[in-house]
Amino acid sequence: MNEGIEIRPRVDGDVDACARLLVEVHERDGYPVEGVADPHGWLVLGDTGRAWVAVVEGNVAGHVGLGPAGDGGAVELWKARYGSEERPFASIGRLFVAPAARGRGVARALLERAVSAGRRQGRQLVLEVMEKDRAAIRLYEHLGWECIGRLDHVVGAGARVPALAYALPG
Repeated sequence: MNEGIEIRPRVDGDVDACARLLVEVHERDGYPVEGVADPHGWLVLGDTGRAWVAVVEGNVAGHVGLGPAGDGGAVELWKARYGSEERPFASIGRLFVAPAARGRGVARALLERAVSAGRRQGRQLVLEVMEKDRAAIRLYEHLGWECIGRLDHVVGAGARVPALAYALPG
């Protein structure tokens, strides 16, 4: 199913293509809920984050990021459920796929690459997803992610969007 999909580290030269793709995804799906006034800024993961792109037929067709997870949100829900964790947490996010490339395994391939990197780093992996993003939720659950609770994703001037927190067992 991943035939013809190349997953590679994102390089500076990919950011413009990723930003254009993000705007297209937002127009179709409302992702990210924060909007895309500054798509380049939204893609910045900081010095400690990593990102990958999917390339299909020579074009950037998707993106995923992996970075340190903050203390709130999914991490707080994880600790409430399971107690303390010796491993550091990492969060998978900024996962999006071109509408034209969907149904070909692009999201799965990107997610698997980020999971592999996080596990090699010895991280406990978590993510947050908006409740409206049903296709993403189905993918996460199909790949063994466990819903660990509900939370509100705060955007803009305090608007709250219902979200779910997931953790990958193991």
